[in-house]
Amino acid sequence: MLSVIRVVLVLPVAVIAAVAGLAHAAAGRRIGTAGGPIPLGGAHCAMAKITLGSIYYGTRAVRKLVIRNKSHHGMFISPVVSCDCTQFIVPEQFLPAGRAEKVTVAYSSWAGPTAGAVTREFGLYELFVGARSKLLLTGKLTARIRPSLIVTPSSVRKIVAAGAITGPARLKVRNETFHHLHIECSGGANARVRPASFAVPPGGTAAVFLKPKAGTISAGAASGVAWLRVVFAHSESPVLQIPMRYSFQELLPVVAEPGQVVLRGVHGQRRARLRLAPASGHALRIITVRPSVRWLRVKKLGPSWDKILVRLVKHAPPPPLVGSITISYAIHKKLCALRIPVFVAPGGASVRSRMALRFSQDVIRVAVGRGARFARAAFKFNNPSPDAIRIERITTSCSCTSAKASENSIAPGGHGTITATIQLRGLPAKFVRYATVWERGNTHRPLRPVRLKIIVTQGARAR
Repeated sequence: MLSVIRVVLVLPVAVIAAVAGLAHAAAGRRIGTAGGPIPLGGAHCAMAKITLGSIYYGTRAVRKLVIRNKSHHGMFISPVVSCDCTQFIVPEQFLPAGRAEKVTVAYSSWAGPTAGAVTREFGLYELFVGARSKLLLTGKLTARIRPSLIVTPSSVRKIVAAGAITGPARLKVRNETFHHLHIECSGGANARVRPASFAVPPGGTAAVFLKPKAGTISAGAASGVAWLRVVFAHSESPVLQIPMRYSFQELLPVVAEPGQVVLRGVHGQRRARLRLAPASGHALRIITVRPSVRWLRVKKLGPSWDKILVRLVKHAPPPPLVGSITISYAIHKKLCALRIPVFVAPGGASVRSRMALRFSQDVIRVAVGRGARFARAAFKFNNPSPDAIRIERITTSCSCTSAKASENSIAPGGHGTITATIQLRGLPAKFVRYATVWERGNTHRPLRPVRLKIIVTQGARAR
């Protein structure tokens, strides 16, 4: 009875030990085949492939290889690499016959691209005295570089209402590495970045605030590039600079339509309507609307000064007359003002009829196809006056619009063209732009500006 029990207990243990021994032997053979030494000196050149996987920019990845001289003679060996960011380190230049040595292949990510897949090559040559060297080993190293620091958003574009308090733009900085990173900030000429320097722990985040400097957007826009300088712990790595592009554009909260008021004298039109509309989503409040001269009167037609009636008084001085209307409004608890010019022509003639330069048309509709980059409008004019006229300057309503005259000095009876060019990138399907021409005569005071209107329709025909 005891012998039967002993056979039953011993048999499973023997089977388990045999299976485990076979598995261990098979595993040993696999490890020896895959990770064994690379033979050198055979009939063919040996090949090696190293995959580093994903590594962070600013770090150094190292892999070890074992090479073995399978020939019957010693050899002098010399390593070569395809770029400075790859290192192939051989401890001894002479490799005796049958001997195995450990060599090191390293990749320094800070000497290559900051992100993306990289492939580098390395090799090993056998040197001979008075003869050509022989290629013993060729290798390829592949890796995917991940950014050490991620900044979101990568660029800042902010529209600022004129007269409003400009708040800073907030950016998020995240450390993707397993090391502490020290960061220094620089905003350039037009912006200020706070904090100026800070540290981010491994896997941590921090906030960076970017704000335009005082007075930089008074001309309409402020743009540039701010920099984040990342300093790594090891001294071998240089400083990584990450650009942050920013653009702050000024937008008027109130737009008047039309942009100027034209009245006529005793026998002409003595009244005109003016419409005010908000041009941004900021909450604003119109306080007063006042004329700058006594011969003008204003009357509120809308519930909140959105419609205004402008008229001449009964005993107004004889034309020509020049005045203005000042609109005071409050936005973000700050008082701002908008000035609208008012012109009065003599008799029943319009103001444009007494101007020196006469334009064939002051409104042009332009239709462009989808995908077009530019829209152009040509305004033709002539000089019917007996004096030479000089165009002092041409201003536009937006930075995307530029205008240029064919001639700046126009002789009596001369002709010319003003060409307006509009960059269509980022603009809606239908929009309006203006160009203002400022001219001066030889024996006259500065004349009033001429306002030219361009109506652009993208992807459709102009009516």
